[in-house]
Amino acid sequence: MRKYLSVTVLFIVALCGTAAGQRSWEGIHRTETSVLKENFDLPPVDFASHVIWGWQGDMDLETIRHDLDSMVAKGFRSVIFEAGYGLPYEYLSDEWFEAIRVGVEEAKKRGMKVWLIDEGKYPSGFAGGKFTSERPDLRMQALVVYDTIPVAAGQELRSHGVGAEALSAVAVSADGISNRMVPIADGTIDFRAGLQDWNILLVKDDFRTA
Repeated sequence: MRKYLSVTVLFIVALCGTAAGQRSWEGIHRTETSVLKENFDLPPVDFASHVIWGWQGDMDLETIRHDLDSMVAKGFRSVIFEAGYGLPYEYLSDEWFEAIRVGVEEAKKRGMKVWLIDEGKYPSGFAGGKFTSERPDLRMQALVVYDTIPVAAGQELRSHGVGAEALSAVAVSADGISNRMVPIADGTIDFRAGLQDWNILLVKDDFRTA
């Protein structure tokens, strides 16, 4: 992860250096109010309306130029790059950075301000799927119902095996009005239905990645 982070930081620093006269985001936030008021009708590119540019599919030079020309024609002078789906290269790969370099250079030719979204699509923190593919043990986990045991009125369960994967069990009445926890001991449960029909829901943990 350090490698990816360091490469990303260096790349962003390099981008800042390629645009002469453009300030960092810290400098933009320190702009005097009087300057903003004076240029309100036609704000500098730092404050211009932007469009989020989602990259999808094969972003070749022709597509990049077409998209940027379309944005400029519609009055946009600032663009935010967002990694999309179906790209022919992996997020943060050498090919990815080369494509971004081309996009930045083409945007600069058109006098546009460039920003980068610091993630490869939703959810944030997944590095465009790198964590999921390289460390599957760190994927999101969820509690899921994996089995249901029906218990009819008057029926009783004694030392009914539920397996080692069961983390919890809850009994829900057939009418959905009542519920109660069912203790698990040594991989088994005991339950007395009484006058109602019940469904005992067994819960375990499972990997769930968006």
